[in-house]
Amino acid sequence: MKVAIHGGSGFIGKALTARFISRGDQVVVSTRRDVTEFPATTDGPIFRKYSPDVAETLAEVISGCDALINVAGEPLFKKRWSSGQKQKIFDSRVENTNGLVSAISKLAATERPKTFLCASAVGYYGTSTRDRFSEDSSPGTEDFLSSLCREWESAANDAGKFGIRIVNLRFGIVLDKDEGALPQMLGATSWLRMAVPLGFGGQWVSWVHVSDAVRMVEYAARNDGISGPLNVTAPNPIRNCDLMKAAASKVGFLYVPLGPPKLLLRIVVGEAAGAITRGQYVVPEKAIDSGFQFEFDSIDKAIADLYKAS
Repeated sequence: MKVAIHGGSGFIGKALTARFISRGDQVVVSTRRDVTEFPATTDGPIFRKYSPDVAETLAEVISGCDALINVAGEPLFKKRWSSGQKQKIFDSRVENTNGLVSAISKLAATERPKTFLCASAVGYYGTSTRDRFSEDSSPGTEDFLSSLCREWESAANDAGKFGIRIVNLRFGIVLDKDEGALPQMLGATSWLRMAVPLGFGGQWVSWVHVSDAVRMVEYAARNDGISGPLNVTAPNPIRNCDLMKAAASKVGFLYVPLGPPKLLLRIVVGEAAGAITRGQYVVPEKAIDSGFQFEFDSIDKAIADLYKAS
């Protein structure tokens, strides 16, 4: 299979590239950088440069690919959500996806990808401490992330008019030892060698081990029976306080059940504090029903694997 990955230099993109390469697939990674900046290898991905302002250049990158995977986007929680940062987050997802659909429109039917897998997030459902969400659940209405995800998926779904199978990848919190949310959460108090919950700690975290995340994306890319929303989460969400306890015990930190209050978080990260301190309980019903097998279905298995060399 020939796979084009948009956002291939990011956390998830790099993991996906490695996964498909290991399975013997040909991987094309779109980039705005000069391709000479990347090492030339005989068994690695092919890097192809494009201009974000010229759809034809991106069309050339994805032409002839069986699957197009879009995981590009400004990191959600690395900066305070000012109005400018929220616009940057929005444009890097929605406008970027519009650009991909425009590129697809420039291709002849025989050259278009058969499948378009586009990232979204469990933020689609809004936040709740009580409700359980599956792919059939309605979107939330009260916050920036839910609105963003609705617009993001709508942009991706526009590619359906070209007869392409669309999969909306609603990612949960992807756990990895070195990248993503987990080292950020542990890093805030690592100088004290302790871990604390975020806010009151009772909010749900719909997590997934990075290995299961990329395996599920690959599974969806190869399985024509999967379309529409797909929750990329583990089957057993966990409370934030329990996640931090599990991680602390594995890295040798003291767990202190007293996290920063929501008001302080709001001062530091802005509106993002709401998403961080409320969360949602999301289950991957479509993956389970289709027969996908999780390697890490419990947080204890996931944390043990991530920190097995510690």
